[in-house]
Amino acid sequence: MTNSETESATTHMPASQPVLMRIIWATLLGALLLAIVAGAIAYFTVGVTGLWAALAAAALVALMMSLSAGSMAFANRFVHTESFVPVFFGSVLGTLLVKMIAFLIALYFLPKQEWVHSVTLFFVLVVGLLLSLALDMWLIYKARIPNVSDVQV
Repeated sequence: MTNSETESATTHMPASQPVLMRIIWATLLGALLLAIVAGAIAYFTVGVTGLWAALAAAALVALMMSLSAGSMAFANRFVHTESFVPVFFGSVLGTLLVKMIAFLIALYFLPKQEWVHSVTLFFVLVVGLLLSLALDMWLIYKARIPNVSDVQV
C-alpha cells in the first residue's frame, strides 16, 4: 500500500459513525428538553423537590443513553485494526456494565435524599428512557446506510 492508501484506510470511518453521532446529540437534546418540560411540570405540581428529581433523572438519562452510542462511536476508531472486534464488544459490554451499576446505585441512593421526590424521579426516568429509545429507533430508521458501505476497492 502506498502512503496515501494507508492514510485513507486509517482515517475512513464506518458508515454508521454519523448515525451514532446524531444519536448522541439527539439524546442530549432530548434530555435537555425533558429536563425543561418535566422540571416545569414537577415544580408546579410537587414543588422544588420535584424539580430537583426531574433534573437528576434527565441528567441520568442523558448520561446513560449517550454512553451506549458513545462507546460504539469510540470503538469505530479501531475499525482498521486487528483488534476492532474485541475493542468494539469490550467497549459496548463494559459500558453496559458501568451503566447498570450506576443505574442501580442511583436508584438506591437518590430516592433516599430529602431533596428528591421519588415518584417524580421514577416517572421522569421512565419517560426519558422511552424518549431516548424512540429517538434511537427513529434515527436508525431514517439512516441511509448502504449494505456494502465499508468496502474498500
